[in-house]
Amino acid sequence: MSPERRKKEKKEIQEGVVFLLFRDGLVLMERRPPDDKGYPNFLVIPGGKSETDETPRETLVREMREELGLEGGFQARFLDSYHFTDFSGRKYFPLAYLITDFKGEIHNLKPEKGVHVWLPLEVAMGEARLVASKYVLLIARDKLNEVRQSKD
Repeated sequence: MSPERRKKEKKEIQEGVVFLLFRDGLVLMERRPPDDKGYPNFLVIPGGKSETDETPRETLVREMREELGLEGGFQARFLDSYHFTDFSGRKYFPLAYLITDFKGEIHNLKPEKGVHVWLPLEVAMGEARLVASKYVLLIARDKLNEVRQSKD
């Protein structure tokens, strides 16, 4: 690859989604393996990159199917979007969703990416080291409190 092409690719921003599943007071997080190039041993929110000409909703549905084995039948609440740069300098622009009321069981279809763990939201907030993950967890907590208050 030429240096000019490498520079161009590094400047591009990769779009994608992150999805925080919430069930029975717990959130689904992913613990990355020790040899992960991006975030070794980090606790992160599952997600994935958008493919060419894919809408965020299409990315969300595809990634949940590919990573968790969920085939639709869920409620997704948009939380926010944000920019971040990973440790290798790659730039990302994910849209964050809170997933509730989903049907089916979760299966880790990509164990090489990490181990899934269900944690209380506050525990996940304490263990997450990435500012981006902490940010999404904080917004999710606020959204869940709004939902609870509207039901009361």
